[in-house]
Amino acid sequence: MAYLINLYNAGTLKLIIDNHPLKSIKDIGSPWKKKVVKLFGTDRSLDYVEHDLLRKNYNDPRIHFGVNCASIGCPALRNEAFQGSKLNRQLDEQAKGFLNDTAMNRVDGKSGVLYLSSIFDWFKGDFVKKSGSVEKFVAPYFNEGDRKAIQAGKLKIKYTDYDWSLNGK
Repeated sequence: MAYLINLYNAGTLKLIIDNHPLKSIKDIGSPWKKKVVKLFGTDRSLDYVEHDLLRKNYNDPRIHFGVNCASIGCPALRNEAFQGSKLNRQLDEQAKGFLNDTAMNRVDGKSGVLYLSSIFDWFKGDFVKKSGSVEKFVAPYFNEGDRKAIQAGKLKIKYTDYDWSLNGK
């Protein structure tokens, strides 16, 4: 799993470098369909790595915090490679870091809204399959007050707009 996440991220970076300058990865035109990585001697697309290998073979929605689409709306790219012996901790750190980015994810107790990244809408089935609901999946990654509000089940989910602008950091 660590190898495949690293392969995906390396392929994304290669796409950006090969097509720079860009304002968004989407400027490339179907970037996820291009065969940009070599896997066991066969050229494969990022979609193949993410959907046919990672999502299909691992019941771990934290994958969505590990793979990076080079966009501001994406979870941050780690400054180290994913490693099998550290993968569980690394993916938990990715999930916590992403869910605590208030530009995309936050609890607004006054209005009774749980704002979540569009990632939780697009891949809702992955989170529900693992935890029973999106709320049950995200709650442990929030601070205690927000976690209690989420677990009370009285918050309405609203998905935040996804920023596809190239993340130049």
